[in-house]
Amino acid sequence: MTSLRDKSANGILFNALQARPDGAGISRYSLELARALAALREDVVVAIQNCAAEALGLPESRLIRCADRGRSSGRILTEQISLPLRARRFALAHYPDMAVPQIQPWPVVVTCHDLAYYSHPQAFTTAQRLWKQHSARRAARRAARILCDSRATAADVQTRLAVPPERLRVIYPGVRRQPETAVRPAAAPEGPFILAVGTLEPRKNLPRLFEALEQLHAAGLPHRLVIAGRRGWIYREIVERAQRAGLRDRVILAGYRSDAELNWLYEHAEALAYVSVYEGFGFPPVEAMLHGLPVVAARGGAIEEVCGDAAEYVDPLRVEEIARGLRAVLTEAPLRARLVTAGRVRAALYEWRTTARAVSAIYDELLS
Repeated sequence: MTSLRDKSANGILFNALQARPDGAGISRYSLELARALAALREDVVVAIQNCAAEALGLPESRLIRCADRGRSSGRILTEQISLPLRARRFALAHYPDMAVPQIQPWPVVVTCHDLAYYSHPQAFTTAQRLWKQHSARRAARRAARILCDSRATAADVQTRLAVPPERLRVIYPGVRRQPETAVRPAAAPEGPFILAVGTLEPRKNLPRLFEALEQLHAAGLPHRLVIAGRRGWIYREIVERAQRAGLRDRVILAGYRSDAELNWLYEHAEALAYVSVYEGFGFPPVEAMLHGLPVVAARGGAIEEVCGDAAEYVDPLRVEEIARGLRAVLTEAPLRARLVTAGRVRAALYEWRTTARAVSAIYDELLS
């Protein structure tokens, strides 16, 4: 364990203000990496909202508590101005999103999860897109190092933002091992079902998945679709499609589910459908693999990089391809067995302790 140096002049600030007890994506990344880094190094102090402080499980001496912000604008203001003013004493800071603060009293490491707001701008509100693009350009100029969740994301950053490769590092996130407890969600269906996990937003490609489900039913497969994830942004069309005649009884919008409930869903589903048009990593497929659940995933980019030979790949823009992949995984026993075996091997590659050690090495590189 790295020793704590004089905290009045040194130490590392980890900004986990996006972490929430019921969060996903960047929230989960922030919480899990903060926890793993704090276990590895005594010089890491975590800035976190009050609502997530207990979930982190660190003593108060390792925390900078910040007021809960219900809106992202309030959290951004804290990250950009008040936190840097309050935490000048540190030697280095890590902002686990593609943003550096307006006030920057220390070198900053950032994590870039993806550049979807460039490649798929229509999948964001105007305010989201403008802020994220502005933040990414500033981070590209000012961050000491940019950590990328995948080689695909690193290539995007280098190409779109002209960041030299010596400032980029590819460090795969870990995937949290689910608790042993499994609780059946109230929304869980009787009978066989396909699972999709993720925030309801345009990149998840859910309308095409709905059409593929209709093709499966036309072919005689009785499976329903359970979608575990909160409503995000530009989701109204998704909800309306799920509630129309012909799908209302087949698609279950289960909303946010606890870890124990997700555990049950992964264990009882017959396949995971992960057909996003763009991702920078993708936690759900690897979580599914940990549970021995076969994965049907979008071909190409970071998803294929992360899943390797452990998924059945489909073209996410072709409904008939999605239906074909799902039908194969649901009905072909040899394919299912191969994917289950390969998935367990693949999932073992992604551990938060490994991620934390690689990130810690970047900190030491900069502090030296």
